[in-house]
Amino acid sequence: MTAAAFERMNHARAILQRFASAGRPAGAKPPSVAALQQSPVGWPVARDDLVTQIDARLRGTSMPRQLATSYCGPAAFLYCILKDRPDIYVSYAVALWETGHYTFRTGVGHVEVESADRTKASLAAITGRRRGKEQISDLDWMTMAALSASTRPLSALRRGAGPDDVGLSITYPWVLKQWFQAGGSRPQVDSMGLGALKSGLFMFANLMRFWRSHWLVIQIDSSLVTTGAPNTFEQRHWVVVNPNFQPRVRREGQGPWIAMGDIMPDFWKVPQEQAVRAMEGAHLADWPMELSLVTWGKEDFRARMTRLGDIPARFYGGYAFPHFR
Repeated sequence: MTAAAFERMNHARAILQRFASAGRPAGAKPPSVAALQQSPVGWPVARDDLVTQIDARLRGTSMPRQLATSYCGPAAFLYCILKDRPDIYVSYAVALWETGHYTFRTGVGHVEVESADRTKASLAAITGRRRGKEQISDLDWMTMAALSASTRPLSALRRGAGPDDVGLSITYPWVLKQWFQAGGSRPQVDSMGLGALKSGLFMFANLMRFWRSHWLVIQIDSSLVTTGAPNTFEQRHWVVVNPNFQPRVRREGQGPWIAMGDIMPDFWKVPQEQAVRAMEGAHLADWPMELSLVTWGKEDFRARMTRLGDIPARFYGGYAFPHFR
């Protein structure tokens, strides 16, 4: 951990400690403590419960996890924020609970997040209808649902989030980019465009060149990690390339593993008559690959599809975002 990262983590823990202590002031009587456990803006989660969940994030024992919701986009963004700027992550969660709003603001953008009444009421509804079953955590619903609902493309749709808002909760590429820019990170590489078409193997490999110094946030067909056939409309899924495991391939299926970003020259090693289609990478399709992703609350979710040829039908594009400062 760098000195800057150590300082940010200490700052995050200090923010959380102040928040926790405010709920149990010295000498306070039980009625006062009970009142301080309640969110001033109506979030149906006790202060102490939120402290426990945030603390687990800072200790690394839990990660943003959307479960059955459509919040893979917010989960990806908040994972990157948590890793680079835990102090901002804690400030965001605490501010939502205390005041109902938070603004991500830097010199390259800003995003205002509000806690709509419907979003808060839906948290209680989720808990009530899924008792005994695994469900999205209070912390994740607060931070993900509020972010998603506050930044929907049309203002008429920003009336809060509900557990069944599958279509409304989709994160469009330009919205995800807006979040990162509000956090101070403008993409150095953008192969998404509007996200209407697949980007291909060449663009995927090119993005992997930035693995060491950037957050690689990509939109895939979920069959890349779960197997099965791709589905253009129902299985789009935002993930982060695991920052602790470099994507790699085995050239022609032989020899040592090499960084996936190092295969760019191999695209052009084709006969002259095939040069026009070299970027499709058909001659690389059988090369084995290893790809680890951050998704569904896990930092090392290995792609079940293990050949470069599995990428083109399952990769819509992505971004290389510099790390948050």
